[in-house]
Amino acid sequence: PRCVATVKVQATFGLSEGVVETPIIDVGRCGSASSKAKLVLRIRNLSSSLPLVLTAVPSRLIKVNDKSFTIPPSSTVDVEGTVLLSNCPQGAFNETLYFNNHANPENDLSATITGKYYASLWCITHNSKELKISNGARESIELPLMTIDPSAPTQDALLSETRVKFGSWEQGVAALMVVTPNPAVERLLVPLLLSSDAAPLVKGQIDFLDTATTQLLRLRCSIP
Repeated sequence: PRCVATVKVQATFGLSEGVVETPIIDVGRCGSASSKAKLVLRIRNLSSSLPLVLTAVPSRLIKVNDKSFTIPPSSTVDVEGTVLLSNCPQGAFNETLYFNNHANPENDLSATITGKYYASLWCITHNSKELKISNGARESIELPLMTIDPSAPTQDALLSETRVKFGSWEQGVAALMVVTPNPAVERLLVPLLLSSDAAPLVKGQIDFLDTATTQLLRLRCSIP
């Protein structure tokens, strides 16, 4: 007779797998006042036995604080990052950030970062010269000198008229235009800001419902 010994083998099999619980993050509207926009991604390890080892794929628009990190089994971590606004295009942006799963390439993760970046919100064009204005900034444009004709009748004394184009990079916004005369001639001359059809602007406000539309403005100066 032979004696056969058996060995009991017990093993636990696991699959490295994770999920991004915040697959889409909208950082909102960003301006030129800051060079970065912060964001937080939440990633969960679905495995109860294996750690989740991830590495962020380099992105031109997104910088992750920790490029490589490990998430313990059945745990969740917050991954912080920033949007590099200096590399963002003007207007809306949409960037996908990828994470490589070291143990399971079929479970590489991703998240989409969206937002709107405006380095300059307004644009004024006069004689082919463009002036870009940041949101909240106070900028001015210098108009050409006027020639006063003393012999012109007072009632017809239109001293000058300058036309400028005013546009916006964003829709659904309004701009308030103010004409500030030189204090030395404030009581002698009357500046008027008019629309393209020579109608006065209502409270100096210009509404932009469509970014493709550029408003043509007339700046007149006459004798009171």
